[in-house]
Amino acid sequence: MMLALGAAPVQAEQKQDFGDYRVHYSAQNSTDLNLEVARRYGIVRDPRLALVMLTVQQAGGEPVAATVRGEARNLLGQKQPLEMREVREGKSIYYLGLFAISHRETQAFDFEIHPAGSTAVFRLRFSQQFFVD
Repeated sequence: MMLALGAAPVQAEQKQDFGDYRVHYSAQNSTDLNLEVARRYGIVRDPRLALVMLTVQQAGGEPVAATVRGEARNLLGQKQPLEMREVREGKSIYYLGLFAISHRETQAFDFEIHPAGSTAVFRLRFSQQFFVD
């Protein structure tokens, strides 16, 4: 699902179901993005920056626009609000956010997702460790 943005290494699919909706998500170092793709979407490739990507789909796989709010928090409790930017590519809808990382740092992510046309609000939480080259 996230391959359309051209990430260099293919990451294992991460997803969580919320009733009739499914959220796909991934986080990776910004330097893992293909240079051309980074330019096209205005993403800074920096070894100290990482990118989180989300998509929201209905049960049948149809992309859904959503309001996405989130933050990243390291193990010391330092929070970074994530400014999530919507990107449309064909029928796909992505939500992208950049955040700072340090070598061997684990970030915990906490998102609130409100699909358009629904009264539902979902909480997505996951964590990931990052390595700086």
